[in-house]
Amino acid sequence: MNILDQPTRRLLVECAFVAVNHSLFDDAEILLEALPLLTDNATALTSSQALILFGLGRANEALSCLADRDDEEGQLLRSVIASTLPPAGVAAQQMK
Repeated sequence: MNILDQPTRRLLVECAFVAVNHSLFDDAEILLEALPLLTDNATALTSSQALILFGLGRANEALSCLADRDDEEGQLLRSVIASTLPPAGVAAQQMK
């Protein structure tokens, strides 16, 4: 049973996106942890988690979040996030 009604839970998820966009990273982290309590929809949960993680600069974690998604939205999110990462060879050379 959810104590919060659906519109309130949705607003909290939207607040997480707003927090990332306004560099309120501590607030975004807190809301990220609460996401599983705010939605029962697994697809919406993984999409939201991935977008927030990506906004927090944690692209690899965002991609991991989407690893099991084979639907069109999951594939699109993966491709957008992956396009922001340097190629594997470039990243390895930069570390030397």
